[in-house]
Amino acid sequence: MAYESWRVRVAYTPGVWTDVTGYVDTVAKPISSTSGSTPETTGEPGSLELVLNNTGYRFTPGNTLSALALTSGLPIQFLDTVGTDEFPLFTGFIEFPEIEAFANSANKDQTIRVTAVDLLSRLERSETFVSTLGAHIMSSPPAANLIGYWPLADPVARFASVVTDGDAVAPDLQANAGGPTLVISPQGGPELPGDDVSPLQVEISDSIGSDGTLFSARLAEPITLSGTDALTMILWTRRITDFSSLQPQQVFALIGANFTDVISIGTDFSGGSRWGGAASFNNAASFINPGVIPEASTLRWVMLGMQVTLNPAAAILWVDDETVTGGPTGTIPSSVTLDIIWLANNWCGNVAHAQIYLGPPSQFIRTDFLAQYQVGQYGLDRQTTGQRIRTIAGYAGISDLSQVDPGCSIMSRARLAGQTVAQALYDARDTEQGDLFVDGSGRLTFRDRRTILNV
Repeated sequence: MAYESWRVRVAYTPGVWTDVTGYVDTVAKPISSTSGSTPETTGEPGSLELVLNNTGYRFTPGNTLSALALTSGLPIQFLDTVGTDEFPLFTGFIEFPEIEAFANSANKDQTIRVTAVDLLSRLERSETFVSTLGAHIMSSPPAANLIGYWPLADPVARFASVVTDGDAVAPDLQANAGGPTLVISPQGGPELPGDDVSPLQVEISDSIGSDGTLFSARLAEPITLSGTDALTMILWTRRITDFSSLQPQQVFALIGANFTDVISIGTDFSGGSRWGGAASFNNAASFINPGVIPEASTLRWVMLGMQVTLNPAAAILWVDDETVTGGPTGTIPSSVTLDIIWLANNWCGNVAHAQIYLGPPSQFIRTDFLAQYQVGQYGLDRQTTGQRIRTIAGYAGISDLSQVDPGCSIMSRARLAGQTVAQALYDARDTEQGDLFVDGSGRLTFRDRRTILNV
């Protein structure tokens, strides 16, 4: 390729490209780049290698005196030009540069070797998914307000939160002393219909209803509900025994100092076997009651949710696809601080995917609840390969999906636990027997069989 027809540029500032073509040393090493799909390779990650003249240490990482200093992760692009038109051949991210040669004087030639990888290569190194449902929870739009999330599926740190930058991070929860004997089985329960990890199972050896059987912990950061914000609590549950009339079960609760304020979801026995919830303040001097939803089944996964606002004072209870709404009794405080979490109080069964959201009510609505319910029950079953790639790419924060074909094949339930983003994408590619790669512009590209065979 003629020197005048290609360019190399680096984005030191997002969206602003700086041309460094004049510093490329093709004598020391010709530029080498791969991108896209060829007859020899299908869906292989792309790469770029080149050498830059580093006189004056202009590209040396950490050189604060140079505006051209490189660092890992900077976007880099290699492109061809024809007249005024540009054709990207590779777009990716710089690996940590290596000093190729070193001279004692800054006035002598120095070189630095630059290696870059494309988006697909980075996706091969991504963190692994918690589970199929966990991927949805952490990547759906309400996740912006997700301040605490406990999958309850880790066999070692059973109650470790996977939200590390939010306001609510609990230590490992423990069974309260006293009360009936518990059998706690990490990963002892069956998977949700659409998920792929086994959750915690709690079994009570004495009669259900004996007080004091629960897991509790003080939150590292208290939660304050005030103004027009909404507190939303979500939990998946599966009962082993019938509903008990001896003592209501609080399967998920947040509690304030001295137990004067409690927001909880659980069973309600005042009129039969049914789910209920309440936000109780000042030792029950005032409360917000959303109402109840009948439910008596066992050995079936149920998704519970409750959303509470103080201004206006209201509460919504969700149980699977049913909804009930209620209002306040008494004078509701303008603010409440909660710093203790309860799980599985007087419970005998499974609990999974406990979540806490705090933010505007519009950020978690019934549509979001039903979207999670759909994933938990069906696990992305019956998606086309193109739909699966769009879903997984969305989980990874990839927004430009203009080069993703619809797909011709139908996929079964996803099993994302322990997979990287790339592994999940490759499952869809292999099912389709299509091509998956990152094009020269850096866009994720999926070609289904209809495109490959030109039919």
